[in-house]
Amino acid sequence: MNEPTSMVPGQADGPPLVLAGAGAMGRGLAALLTASGTATTLFARPRTARDLIEQGELDLDGVAPGRVPAAAGPGAPGVLGVIADPAEVPDRCGIVFATKGPQLDECVGMVTAGLARAGRSARWVAGLQNGVLKDDVLAAGFGAGAVLRTVSTLNARVESGRCVVVSGWGHTYVGATGGEPGDADRFAAALGAAGVPATALPAGRADAAIWMKCVNAVGVFGVTALSRLPTNVAFARPELVDAYLSLAAEAADVARVHGVVPADFEGLPMNSRLSAERAVAVAAIVGDTAALGPQAPSYSSMAQDVIAGRPTEVHQVFGDLVRRAAAAGVPVPRMRFAYALIAGQAPA
Repeated sequence: MNEPTSMVPGQADGPPLVLAGAGAMGRGLAALLTASGTATTLFARPRTARDLIEQGELDLDGVAPGRVPAAAGPGAPGVLGVIADPAEVPDRCGIVFATKGPQLDECVGMVTAGLARAGRSARWVAGLQNGVLKDDVLAAGFGAGAVLRTVSTLNARVESGRCVVVSGWGHTYVGATGGEPGDADRFAAALGAAGVPATALPAGRADAAIWMKCVNAVGVFGVTALSRLPTNVAFARPELVDAYLSLAAEAADVARVHGVVPADFEGLPMNSRLSAERAVAVAAIVGDTAALGPQAPSYSSMAQDVIAGRPTEVHQVFGDLVRRAAAAGVPVPRMRFAYALIAGQAPA
């Protein structure tokens, strides 16, 4: 099912935006928003901030080639601001947390402390992390009334210190659940003006979108982090697609006990996949993968982290769902097994 897209070309009349976290997603969205006229600031660790300021620009490649100038301090339309001190976060801005899950608690603590030190506040906050735990962390730091429940399937990777590759637009959904009236629409419009397909959704639909991305992530991460295969290679193999669907089905059971009915979203047809007969669903996914033809290897974020020996989001995604399942009495043996194997590969 396709959602109506909230895209207003050239609209940048909302509050200034801050991207907290200078990984691929943070840099990519910050550059796109800056280029479209939204005053955008990137909050990064000191070394990363220094490097970006010294370079004086950030390059984009992939589906959105371009270049934006970067300078120290809060951003302005057309110039990406870069800060390392959270006390420089503009007052009454929208803050999008784009760190990986393991760094979210630390980043929220730094930003809340910096705002308090400067006598400022956030107008709203949103998180782009995988899983459903992220909004609990944001609510603990800023209050539930400030959280725009948001999920994005935009695909980006850092190519070098000055270049981010946006390899797929995906779709971003913003829940009208927090902030001030109209903030979800304004944020979706700012993303749309930056070329990112975005939709503002009522609270219930936004929750469903977040859960469906989590359901999909459990399947994708479980298969690719353990096989260490590119996603496009794994999804061409029926046995691995069957494993993906088995994990996703358990995650969907956890969603149901939280009042979420599996649904289809742009790029996330989870209800269709899980409600179809398993053999039919496997054949359809393998067929869709084959129809794309030869492609460059595309690794999931968790597979990349496992291969590189970096910390992963396994506790924030798998661990959180395993705990929720145990509390609700929902059996998730495959998810528990995948959780143990992936967590066991964490750096010592």
